[in-house]
Amino acid sequence: MKKIVVLLIAIMFITPAILAADELELGVAITPLSFIKSDSASGMEDMYGTKSNFFQDNLLSMHAGYSMMWLLYASVDANLMPAWWVKDATEYTDMDGVFHQGIYAPGFITFVDVGIRPTFGNFIVMAELGINMMYVHSAYDTREGENKNEAGFNFRLGLGYKFKALSISLLGTTVFATFDKMISTLQDAAQGNQQALGDIKEGLIPSLAVYFHL
Repeated sequence: MKKIVVLLIAIMFITPAILAADELELGVAITPLSFIKSDSASGMEDMYGTKSNFFQDNLLSMHAGYSMMWLLYASVDANLMPAWWVKDATEYTDMDGVFHQGIYAPGFITFVDVGIRPTFGNFIVMAELGINMMYVHSAYDTREGENKNEAGFNFRLGLGYKFKALSISLLGTTVFATFDKMISTLQDAAQGNQQALGDIKEGLIPSLAVYFHL
């Protein structure tokens, strides 16, 4: 009986602390795609005559996140992406081995992710898996109807530092065409496979984020 009473008292003290740990955050992120822009992407812009400027390659994205019970985490992010990145992201090879060209047009991509985000003092560590949806104006999107609404998948890691109600984080998000591709690539990368590491690097979206914690 004494043990039950002690347990109930502990729960009474711990539960409010857990609930108080729930936290809503809103913020923005700078996405410097110019750091990962390849020579082929620059050559593509020269060919189409659509050379992008600094602000088109270094973008501002919107973010909303919610942490629960110190550990669990969910977030939504929205990014405008330049034409060269959309083309790379929408290229694929089908089951018959036929290569399909990507869409060369600006696009809007939304990420919906879940994962963990523990905090250790002022330091924040984050890891998430999620889906993403890309919208490209119908005047440019020549994909077949069944492919237009397909979701992609992504993996995200982050490390941040919190100053009271404000935090700054470095994030890396890698986009994959399918869930199986994401899992197999991450498994191969963990084993040191250079092709898998190259795929992660090519699909990487780096970000510097500033969040307000409410």
